[in-house]
Amino acid sequence: MKIPNNNVYENIIQGHTKKKVTIKRDAAAVLYLRYILYMKTLANEADRIAFSQRRRKLEVRDIVEAEQIIGHASETAYARSRHRARRTPTASPSASRHQRNTDSEKENDLSE
Repeated sequence: MKIPNNNVYENIIQGHTKKKVTIKRDAAAVLYLRYILYMKTLANEADRIAFSQRRRKLEVRDIVEAEQIIGHASETAYARSRHRARRTPTASPSASRHQRNTDSEKENDLSE
């Protein structure tokens, strides 16, 4: 499968943001992959909605409903990942410095 040229994505983003953007080749490949995965998920969800209503033709409302379901699912997944990120300890230098300070305070308390 041929990946579209970087200019295609630059024109699309420029149309949305009204700003000139440069996209690298690897970023274009990632954008294309995400687009394909999104379209596949959207098609599957729209098919599921149509089949659940015993219809053989997709209508606009099926696609809109599928987009809302996909959007809600991605927002939920994003919220879960943010919650998980907040629960896990960070590996930042300030956090390790804080840990070292509390360890030294414990040692001082034990030596007294």
